[in-house]
Amino acid sequence: MEACGVFIGFHVSVFAGKGKTNSLKFLTSNNEAQDTFLEVGKEWDLSQELMDKLEAFTCLLYVPKVSTTKVKELRYHLFCAKKGEIESR
Repeated sequence: MEACGVFIGFHVSVFAGKGKTNSLKFLTSNNEAQDTFLEVGKEWDLSQELMDKLEAFTCLLYVPKVSTTKVKELRYHLFCAKKGEIESR
């Protein structure tokens, strides 16, 4: 793992309610996620493939047992799981 490059890409990310420590633990245990964050910051424009990988990482971080890789679908799943009783941040 090229730690400096991975952490630079990861550092600029914000995961509400997860905190940097838990997110970092998840990142260090996932080689594919490390490769993904290594790509962040190499180019000004992110490719659709890289965006899809970042979105999949986010879904796994929040709900590891849900099969979706799309944040919109994950948000809907979480909304349904809480029966609409959620707080706005």
